[in-house]
Amino acid sequence: SEISSFGESIYFGGGDGYLYSVQADTGRVNWRYAVRNTLVSRPIFSNGRLFVTAADDTVYAFDAGSGEWIWHYRRRSSPAATIHGASAPLVIGQQVIVGLSDGYLVGLSLNDGVLKWEQKLHQGQKFTDVDAEPILNGGVIYVSSYDGSLYALRKKDRKVIWRFDAGGNKKVVIDGRNLYLSSSLGYVYSLDKKTGKENWKFELDSGSPTEVTFTEDAVIFGSSFQYLYLVDKKTGKGRYRYNAGYGSGFRSRPLFHAEKKRLYLLSDSGNFYCFAMRGSQKKRPKGKTDPYRFFLQDVIR
Repeated sequence: SEISSFGESIYFGGGDGYLYSVQADTGRVNWRYAVRNTLVSRPIFSNGRLFVTAADDTVYAFDAGSGEWIWHYRRRSSPAATIHGASAPLVIGQQVIVGLSDGYLVGLSLNDGVLKWEQKLHQGQKFTDVDAEPILNGGVIYVSSYDGSLYALRKKDRKVIWRFDAGGNKKVVIDGRNLYLSSSLGYVYSLDKKTGKENWKFELDSGSPTEVTFTEDAVIFGSSFQYLYLVDKKTGKGRYRYNAGYGSGFRSRPLFHAEKKRLYLLSDSGNFYCFAMRGSQKKRPKGKTDPYRFFLQDVIR
């Protein structure tokens, strides 16, 4: 499960079926709650409350300080076969918006978890899951279903503004007017966030991409199977890839520290990487054996 932090506390779901709050400086457990599920979404903190979704389509609200249960909403129509994941809730005003494995985006009352509305997103494919975290940008909610589509919905009435025919279980990332989608079918797309028009797409060698991160002129993401990629932000052309080893890929979003020019990420084989960003190079490094013939501008090492 993903980790969240607020103030002096860190929140995460444990493999023992509990949701934990621990002290960031000492690791002392503040509280724990038995969600009875080994997989929960990234916990979301808002106005003293903690919101989290379990893989069985139960959405919880807790007092973040004490761990006291406030409410929960449990979906009763979950399909038998689902993708391993859960959508982190999006808190907007007096609503908690979350995707569920039956292919719906729902709005719950912030105060008591009562269902206010639901919007069907899936297109009748094999897997209907909406495990991607919804995001709000410029009055528009962006969210994708696993093997369906990416949707842009108007916040005030949830009307679909546009739909892009590729889905995934990763949160989209927005940079200015561009939106980056990590597709479950092994592509990363750059789209115009207002129209959904495709700027470019990049095909991975194998596996599915992580959520992307970006620098001033590059987009960076990992493959679940083997590689770390750096592509040109404007064109989508590959500029560099790092081989983490056959079958040893990445699941979580790379973290880029702009001031230090460092990139951090953890591989499935348990290796924690720190890459240093270097300046422009006019010549290809001697002895470079990577089969991609990138003309390197920024190099990760």
